[in-house]
Amino acid sequence: MPNGLARAKSPYLRQHEFNPVQWLPWGEEALERAQRESKPILLSIGYAACHWCHVMARESFEDPDTAALMNRHFVNIKVDREERPDVDAVYLRALQAMGKRAGWPLTMFLTPTGKPFWGGTYFPRVPRGQQLAFRDVLVQISDAYYSAPGAAEAKAAAVIAALIETTQASGKRTELSPEQIIAAAKELLRNIDRENGGLQGTPKFPYSALLRFLWNMGCRTRNEEMKAAVVLTLNRMIDGGIFDHLGGGFARYSIDARWLVPHFEKMLYDNALLVHLLTDVWRAKPVDAFRDIVDRTVGWLLREMTLPTGAFACSLDAESGDEEGGFYLWDDKEIDRLLGPDSLLFKRVYGITREGNFEHRNVLNRLSAPADLTVTEEVQLARCRAVLFRARSERRAPRRDDKVLADWNGLMIAALSKAAIVFDRPEWLEASKAAFKFVTGHMLDRGNLFHSWCDGELNSASILDDYANMALAAVALYEATGGLDFLDRAKAWVDHCAGHFRDLQHGAFYYTGDSTQALVTRICDGHDSATPSGNGIMAQVLARLYYLTGDDHYREQAETTVLAFAANVDRDSYQLSTLLDASQFLTSAVQIVIIGERANPVTKALLHAAHRHAGVDHVIMLVDPRIKLGSTHPAAGKTAHNGNPAAYVCSGTTCSAPVFDAQTLNQALDVLIAEY
Repeated sequence: MPNGLARAKSPYLRQHEFNPVQWLPWGEEALERAQRESKPILLSIGYAACHWCHVMARESFEDPDTAALMNRHFVNIKVDREERPDVDAVYLRALQAMGKRAGWPLTMFLTPTGKPFWGGTYFPRVPRGQQLAFRDVLVQISDAYYSAPGAAEAKAAAVIAALIETTQASGKRTELSPEQIIAAAKELLRNIDRENGGLQGTPKFPYSALLRFLWNMGCRTRNEEMKAAVVLTLNRMIDGGIFDHLGGGFARYSIDARWLVPHFEKMLYDNALLVHLLTDVWRAKPVDAFRDIVDRTVGWLLREMTLPTGAFACSLDAESGDEEGGFYLWDDKEIDRLLGPDSLLFKRVYGITREGNFEHRNVLNRLSAPADLTVTEEVQLARCRAVLFRARSERRAPRRDDKVLADWNGLMIAALSKAAIVFDRPEWLEASKAAFKFVTGHMLDRGNLFHSWCDGELNSASILDDYANMALAAVALYEATGGLDFLDRAKAWVDHCAGHFRDLQHGAFYYTGDSTQALVTRICDGHDSATPSGNGIMAQVLARLYYLTGDDHYREQAETTVLAFAANVDRDSYQLSTLLDASQFLTSAVQIVIIGERANPVTKALLHAAHRHAGVDHVIMLVDPRIKLGSTHPAAGKTAHNGNPAAYVCSGTTCSAPVFDAQTLNQALDVLIAEY
C-alpha cells in the first residue's frame, strides 16, 4: 500500500511511496503527529540523483523488518532536499554543529517539536568498519530517547545554540580592506592541489565559486600563479572522467584526487557554474579545448535537460537501473567490437584497459593521453565518440528529475546568456530567454517567486537563492539584449528581498522569507557550498544594479551585505569567496555603455566585442537611443552620433570619447585588461 508520500509531486519522494516505512512529507501533519504520540522524529533527506540515497533505500527502507522498527519507534519524515532546501539547510548545518561531516542521505533524529539531537548520513544494513548498522542505530536512539527524553531536549538545545552561532551575520566590522581579500585568495591558492588542480584531498568537488574568485583575483592582481591554478584545474577536469566525453556535461564530483572516477550524477547547477567559468577564462585564454567543452556541455543541456516548457530539469541520476554509473562504463571488448581498427587509437587516448579503472570497467578519460595528437587523429577520435554515443543511447538511460528549481535555472540562464554572446550562439540566447520566460510565467504568484515547480504544480515557498540567482539571470539577459524588462524584473526581485528577507540588524539577507513556515532557526549565511551563497550572489547583483542605474542605494545595500560577514573573513577565509568577489567588483568595475538600436549590425558588433573582450570587473549596457539614462549615471547625456551607434567606456564618474566600431573597442578593452 502507498504511504503518506503517495500525493507528492517530487520524483524523489515518489520513489519511496511504496516503502513499508510509514513516511510522511515534511509539514504540520507530521509534526503534530509526533507531538500527539510523543514520538521522536526520524528525518531522512535525499534527492533523486543520489546514489547512496538509493543504496540506503534498498538496504533499509525497503526492508520490512527495518521499516517495522522505524514505524514502531519514530514518526518518519522524508524530504527532497531540492524541493525543500530550507529544511535541508537547517538540519545539514545542525549535523555540522555536532562536529560531523555532512552529506546525503542525511539522517537526523529530532525531538517531537523538530529539534535535532543526533544524526548522521548513510548507515549500512550491517556494520561496516566504524559505521553502525542502521537497525542498531534505531534501537540505540530509541532506547536513549524513551529512557531520558529530557537529555535529548538538552542536547537539541545545545545543537541549536551552536547552529545559531555559526549561521548568523555578525556585522561587527565596518570595513573590508583589499589586503584582506588578497590574503584570502592567497590562502585559497595554498590549498590548491598543484598536480591535479582543485582543492587538495579527496573527494574532488569543482567548487566553481572558489575557482571563480581565484581567477578574478588573479586577473585583478596580475597574479599568474592564481590564474594558472584555475587553468590547471579546468584542464584536469575536462580530461578526467568527471566530464562525459561522449555526451557532454560534468558529474557532481570525483571520488579520487585525479578527477578520474566520478560520482555519476549530473546536476544542473554544476554545469551552469562551469559553463560560466569556462566562458570567462576563455575570454582571456581562448584555447580551443575550453570552447569545445562549453559547446558540448551546452549541447548536453539542450538535448537532455531542456523540458518541453523551455525550463531546465534539475538532475540526472547516478544510477541506471540499480547500477551506479552503468550508463557511462565500457569494457575493452565492447570498444573493439564497435570501433574496429579505430579502437587502438581510441583506447590509447581514453585510457581503456582490459582490467578497467572502475569495478572492472572503464570510465572514459584523457588524463594520460598523448600531447602530440594530430588534427587528423582528433577528427578520427570525434568519429569514434559519435559511434559510441549512438551505441550508448541504446542503453537504459539514467532517470531525469524534471523538477524546475528557480535558483538552479537562474544560474544556468545567467551562464548561457553570457556564453551565447561571447561565442556568438544566438540559439543559446533564445534557450536562456525561454527558460526565463517559464520561470516568470509559471513560478510567480502575486509577486512571490516559488522555489520548485513539478508536474504542473508549485511545491514550496522561495529561498533567498531563488531571488538572487534569478535576478542575476535577469541582469545577464539585460546585458546581453538591452531589454529593459529584464532590468525591471531584477530590480523588483531585489526590492522584494529587501522587504521580506532582510536582516535589519546586520544588513544581510535571511535564507528564508518572513512568510515562510518557521523552522527551529532562521539562517543568515554567507558561506559558499557547492553553489554560491545567496548573500554573495545578491551582493553581486546589487553591485551590478548600482553600476547599471547609478542609483546609490544599491551600492549601500551591497556594502552592508558584504560587511555583515566581514568579521568572519579572517576565520573563514575563502569560504566567503562570492561575497569577497562582490566587494572587489563593487569598488573597481568599469562600464561599457553602447548606445544604438538593437537591430543595427554595428550595435551588435559593438555588443559582441564588449562581451568578448571585457575583463572580470566590467558591466555592459545596451541603451536604446530613445532612452535617457538617469542623471547620476556617468554616461548620462551620452548619445549615438548622427544615428550611428557609439560605445563609451566609463570608470568612476568619467567616460571615454565615443567609439564607433568594434575593432577600436576591442583595442581599448585590450588596453584596459592589460592594465590589470
